[in-house]
Amino acid sequence: MRERVIGVPLLVLLLLSFATACGKSDNAEWASPPGYVPVNGTESPSVASPGAPAAPKAPASPGAAAKPAARKTTRPTTGAPVERTATTPAVRKTAKPRPQLPAGRVPDFLIGTWTGGPGDEKGRYLKISSAGKYERGFSSGTVESSGTVIADAGTATFYDRNGGTEQASLLYTDAAGIVVLSVEYAEQGYYSYVAI
Repeated sequence: MRERVIGVPLLVLLLLSFATACGKSDNAEWASPPGYVPVNGTESPSVASPGAPAAPKAPASPGAAAKPAARKTTRPTTGAPVERTATTPAVRKTAKPRPQLPAGRVPDFLIGTWTGGPGDEKGRYLKISSAGKYERGFSSGTVESSGTVIADAGTATFYDRNGGTEQASLLYTDAAGIVVLSVEYAEQGYYSYVAI
């Protein structure tokens, strides 16, 4: 009877140690396979059996290479705000080429300086050189236009330095020593000049 009392606790002890040993088995079937990666904190469906709980992450062994951490790029901050100023691009100024003027040609009676103005007004002048260059402006000195003129006894074409062209009809009269030049400009209208 004494042997039975000792045998029962011994049997219970053996069963308990066997059960504990089964729970801590190092069987390869139950260990995580190489390259095992949990997905969102749960086991990968291809590795885990259906309905199995997630396996805890094993601590890294001292000899294993550490997985590099993801790099965070941060912009350095300075205490002061950066002030940006708008700059305008450099603009190259190119001079507009002046038009090529024809060589002037005038009859002798037009050469000289004339004073007068529109209608019977005064305060304007017209200078014509023997080379056929002209200048028209105000008696105050302001130049209205200049360039070359090609004229004959009754008509003239004024070629302005800025590219304009103006036709005019001419009438030259010499009355008792007073020489009058009547010019009918196509755009400016009638001007009357006297030689000075």
